[in-house]
Amino acid sequence: MEEIFYCDSAIFSSKSENTESSKLALSENAKVVYKGSNSLINYRLKNITANHFQYLHKLTQVDTKKKIIFYASDPSKDESQRYLTEKFLMECFSRMEEFIFVIKTHPQDNGKVTSYAYLDSAKPPNVILVGDETQKSKFASKDFIFFKKFNFNSAVSSSNGFLTFSSSSILQALMLGVKTGIVDMFDNGNYDYLVNQKASALIKSEEDLQSFVKGETSIISDEILSYCGLKNENQEFDIGEYLMKCLTEFNLN
Repeated sequence: MEEIFYCDSAIFSSKSENTESSKLALSENAKVVYKGSNSLINYRLKNITANHFQYLHKLTQVDTKKKIIFYASDPSKDESQRYLTEKFLMECFSRMEEFIFVIKTHPQDNGKVTSYAYLDSAKPPNVILVGDETQKSKFASKDFIFFKKFNFNSAVSSSNGFLTFSSSSILQALMLGVKTGIVDMFDNGNYDYLVNQKASALIKSEEDLQSFVKGETSIISDEILSYCGLKNENQEFDIGEYLMKCLTEFNLN
């Protein structure tokens, strides 16, 4: 991505994207405008099957009486943290036989870290590894299963809970009305604003995980949905028109 070091104005999808690093690139009196909708999440949510009831149960051939917790594995720069996080989750779920833990790898991930975590947690029978079809030829492990038309949104929607270490897919889960949890054993603060607003659970221990899987889905306030750009409040916003207006004002000054 191109780096922007200094600017006089900025357009963000939502207030949640105006991070501390973004503010460093803005002048003191910079004008900030929010589109009011998260275009990326809206785009992702277009891909969902008409009938997603028990989608994951049917796809993985799991007993419908079992509850499924779905985890989006997201490649991060710190592989050691990711390994320890996924190993922690697998070991915890190995002691929760009433649940099925399904891990889905990222399209840019060959599954190596997840595979090591699975092996070192003694391959719990209630843990299912789903590899991404785009990386299938690069997977060395035979512990992963692949589906040519895996529908991520349907998988999230049909689960009894969604977990992640850092994936932005947590915003999709919020939109789909699924309870969410952020596994942060190393105080990274990923999506801490969701935790502070009680929109997502913070999971740092097995006790936290137990509380999450047995808890109910919390009601997400309109305020936090708006903060994340998930309410599409400003659908009429025209970027091109706004940019032309800015250029005109700049030339006049």
